[in-house]
Amino acid sequence: MPKTKPFKNLLQQMTPEKRAKIETQVQLELLHLALVERKKSLGYTDEDIDLSEWENLDDISVSVLSQYIKALGGNLKLVANFPNQEVVAQFE
Repeated sequence: MPKTKPFKNLLQQMTPEKRAKIETQVQLELLHLALVERKKSLGYTDEDIDLSEWENLDDISVSVLSQYIKALGGNLKLVANFPNQEVVAQFE
């Protein structure tokens, strides 16, 4: 039987870039799930708003994301945090 390794050991072996990419993918998936739940709570069907295009989260564009959020009654706001500055982009 192969010996398993603790996940934190695997994370430590990854480059900071790889860890950041994984974290981004996790956050996008959580956003996707939240949008699916929002769609259901508003009574929309897949025919009304199809979120299945999110199959490859690496390639989702800001404009597509903004369109989905607008269709659910919201607006997209991106915030970039830097040590001495916060940059906000509002998509309406």
